[in-house]
Amino acid sequence: MSVPRWIIVDDADSSIQYSGPWFFDSKGTQDAVGNFGPAYQETLHGTTLNASLSFNFSGSQVSVFGSNNLLNSSGVLDPSWECFIDGISIGAAPPFQFPENNWLFCSQNTLTDGPHVLTVNATVLKKQTFWLDYIEYVPSASVPLDDKAIFIDNLDPQVEAAFGSGWGALGGTANETGQTNSAFTFNFTGISLSWYGFIPTELPHTATTGSYSVDNGTPTSFLLKGLPASSDTIYNQKFFQTPNYTQGQHEIIVLFQGSGQTTPLTLDYMVVQNGTTPVTTTTGAGSAATTSSSPALTSNNSASGKSNTGIIVGAVIGGLVLIALTILAVFFIRRRDKKLRHEEKLPSTFEPQPFMYSPVPITTSVLDGYRSGAVLPSSKQPARGAEGIGYGGHSQMPSFSLTDASHSINPPSTAPASAATISSNSQGGFDPLTSSTSRVFQHEDSGARMKNERVEIILEIPPQYTPR
Repeated sequence: MSVPRWIIVDDADSSIQYSGPWFFDSKGTQDAVGNFGPAYQETLHGTTLNASLSFNFSGSQVSVFGSNNLLNSSGVLDPSWECFIDGISIGAAPPFQFPENNWLFCSQNTLTDGPHVLTVNATVLKKQTFWLDYIEYVPSASVPLDDKAIFIDNLDPQVEAAFGSGWGALGGTANETGQTNSAFTFNFTGISLSWYGFIPTELPHTATTGSYSVDNGTPTSFLLKGLPASSDTIYNQKFFQTPNYTQGQHEIIVLFQGSGQTTPLTLDYMVVQNGTTPVTTTTGAGSAATTSSSPALTSNNSASGKSNTGIIVGAVIGGLVLIALTILAVFFIRRRDKKLRHEEKLPSTFEPQPFMYSPVPITTSVLDGYRSGAVLPSSKQPARGAEGIGYGGHSQMPSFSLTDASHSINPPSTAPASAATISSNSQGGFDPLTSSTSRVFQHEDSGARMKNERVEIILEIPPQYTPR
């Protein structure tokens, strides 16, 4: 994941051009406002009248931060402000009703990489102070960093690699540890480093300490002051700032000296003065290659990463499509072969097999069996084919009553008046084989069903012949 490194420009920086009645606050008069921590470097520029400022930079993203303290007079907020990039308005962030430091006033994250001019117009109606704290921007690759303050987020890949055992994520916005002697080892290029975190109210509040050492020097302790019992979480807390070292590469090791029963050590971001860490990329052979110092990946690296990602995604999608087509082809081929085998099993010509009658007395038990759907006795019971189709005989007959069968053969409206009626309530005293008015024969045909493309329900009825 690529996380940009921002340049922080303090309100006291001479590159910011102020127009109007601005004044400079270096006494930290607003540091205790809200729970977002003190102002950056404990300095602010303020105005109680209409005023503006401008800032020239070269980069692709920019944000403006200040101390928010609005007066709501009958729905009219004072002060108000509007931001512009190259003369085009980018508006302002939504207002917030409570006083807070380190508050976002406006931002633009989709600029064309290159030179731009930021302008902020402040409108003050009732002398409610407008406070500017600092400006952040993602610089172009050509911007020199030897005199800049660089913001490095905890999600920066090099920062994530610096966490030792015992560290974990804290709410997706920071990292924390409550394990004694948990270490953080980080290489940076510059003259000093400041460590910022927050103090979470959800974890233990008891104060404790940590330590840091630079270039294997003597460890320096710093205080983790914890929180009062009923306090809210406090953000943007600077836990320590190293002294200035010679310009160049340095290694810092930070140790947590508390435990799971004390306030944890957290890391939200760091600020490196006069430079930043070298950007490290991975070569094709897996070895690490170090490039020149830069706050973000260069455009060439970014384009290469996007190109490789496109190739990988295209190959994966192509492979999935090929697999899907192969599965569909196999499915249709098997379905076709099965249909052909089914049709080959039907004989092209077949001879009807006449039924050789053997007189069998039909008793009540036989009629009951017929009533339940059993096959009537015959001279042979042929085996079924592999697909459930009988050759030379019927499969099991559907279940229906003798009344249904006789009505299907001889409808009541056309039956002779003297004919004996077979019903489901017939008793054992009725013997159709010896009756003088009717005789019953059980016939069998070939049993083969011709292929019919229409879907229909077949009700098989035994054939009936007239008396000789």
